[in-house]
Amino acid sequence: MKNKSWNSSVDLKTLKKRSFIIQKIRKFFFERKVLEVETPILAENCSMDRNIIHFRTNLLNLYGKKKTMYLMSSPEFHMKRIIAQIKVSIFQICKSFRNQEIGKIHNPEFTMLEWYRVGYTIFDLMKEIKDLLKIFFSFFKEKKISYRSVFLKYFQIDPFLVKKKKLVRIIKKYNLFHKIHELNKNSLLEIIFSFLIVPKISKDCFTFIYHFPSYIFSLAKNNEKNKNISERFELYFRGIELANGFFELQDYKEQYYRFLQENQNRKKEKLKIIKIDKKFLRSLKFGIPSCSGVALGLDRLIMIILKKKNIKKVISFCIDKA
Repeated sequence: MKNKSWNSSVDLKTLKKRSFIIQKIRKFFFERKVLEVETPILAENCSMDRNIIHFRTNLLNLYGKKKTMYLMSSPEFHMKRIIAQIKVSIFQICKSFRNQEIGKIHNPEFTMLEWYRVGYTIFDLMKEIKDLLKIFFSFFKEKKISYRSVFLKYFQIDPFLVKKKKLVRIIKKYNLFHKIHELNKNSLLEIIFSFLIVPKISKDCFTFIYHFPSYIFSLAKNNEKNKNISERFELYFRGIELANGFFELQDYKEQYYRFLQENQNRKKEKLKIIKIDKKFLRSLKFGIPSCSGVALGLDRLIMIILKKKNIKKVISFCIDKA
């Protein structure tokens, strides 16, 4: 039996289709005069998101001193620094890294499509995502629904007002987790949303869910009429998260305060404290224009377009073959 551990898990036909999809995406943005940029995948600062585990390495300088560096989980901070400088809409197709789950829709190294549109609201951006997806799906079907509305629809509860004991009862009914009494209300809401709502609501079409609670996202601007709501959305299809985007926070003082709060939360959860990215804060202080941005998992999108059931079937060398 021949050993084929050396070869790619993707055949020629799929490689050609993947290449064609990426060409079409670039054409879409070029026609809209959105500038393509490149940013580092190795840098001294990283995301402070508690849900992300980063790859770390040491950079050795000429004097033999070590400097901790990170593989980027997202190009977000660098792209915003570019926008602060040039004040125009930009996009990027790049590699991102997360030292976490491996599975049917997860690989530690993956391809991200990320873009920022100056002057756009989150609803403008959702419309643009729809325009992009319609290139690849002849019978495109989508719906938009708020975070509050999905909880009211499926469980008749308002997530912003519901008591913890009600959430505990729901989770117990579905036998999801055992140590639920140790979790706070926000964690319980996230469990119900991820395990009970998302698989249902995105079963037959692309589904945009918007206006999430503001406590979740430290980089999104809050709604002007309700500070408990962030100008944030996520896109799902058949239970798969495809994209997340938001109206970018511009106030550098508010951003600095949120970073401090994020590290306080990390400390409570006994997680490593992350160094605050002062270069990013300085770019906000210099002035970032009003804009919205979105990150879209390109490998997952290609999976859906090509009707593949495993991310291995659209990535040349997943981690087990790399």
